Amino acid sequence: MFKENYHTHMRLCRHAKGDIKDYVEEAIRLGFHSLGISDHGPISNPGFRRMTIDEFYKIYVPEFMECKKRYQNQIKLFLGLEIEYIYGNDSYYKEVLKSLDYLILGCHYYSGYKQMDDTSSFLCNTKERLEEYVKLIEDALATKYFKILAHPDIFLGGYPRWDEYTASATRRIVLACIKNNVYLECNCNGFSKNQKDFGGIMDYMYPNKEFFKIVSEYEDIKVIVSSDAHNPSDLDKNLDKGYQMLNELNIHPIENPLEVKND
Repeated sequence: MFKENYHTHMRLCRHAKGDIKDYVEEAIRLGFHSLGISDHGPISNPGFRRMTIDEFYKIYVPEFMECKKRYQNQIKLFLGLEIEYIYGNDSYYKEVLKSLDYLILGCHYYSGYKQMDDTSSFLCNTKERLEEYVKLIEDALATKYFKILAHPDIFLGGYPRWDEYTASATRRIVLACIKNNVYLECNCNGFSKNQKDFGGIMDYMYPNKEFFKIVSEYEDIKVIVSSDAHNPSDLDKNLDKGYQMLNELNIHPIENPLEVKND
């Protein structure tokens, strides 16, 4: 198993543990080839706290740059953010990208924060809400700001069954990634959550095998495996399960994604 991870959270998001240095040292101990730090980005939201813009510039970026210099001969390091897409804020994404190597699109709220009520991806439980979730992803990826789409199958946390609408949504998400040269993430953090009954099919909400069965039909899709670690001790947690599932579906994850030049 090739050891790398590009979806990693730290203390500034208020629901993870550890500093950047803690993750870097753990990655070196585990024999990682490369590591991406991608805490939740500072952005206006009504539901939960993320790092502030001051913390981004005064703590997050400086801590990373110090580690990159200190450990430059031991591991390749990349700085990113996992962030929501909010319509009308394009100038903001362009600005933060000046300090980053990449952005991860994490659609935790499928309405793009137009309103707070019932907009969680875990409440995406009707075909109308699913349509809104997919359209948000298509619009966000079309901006070309994002290199990775996090837990693309997270909508299955709310949707009650696997049906024609989830199959169609999956195909649209895959095609949006292909069209915009975005890596589709197999998020192994979901293996730590309970399985769910999708109309007679027991499976994880994410990474969901039915979802990735459809992914496997597309030769041009670029898939990566991430742990979505919220603690340095979880940096390689369940990665082996992700690689095993993809191998069973004949999906070959991309190695060194941030060093691969997209056409």
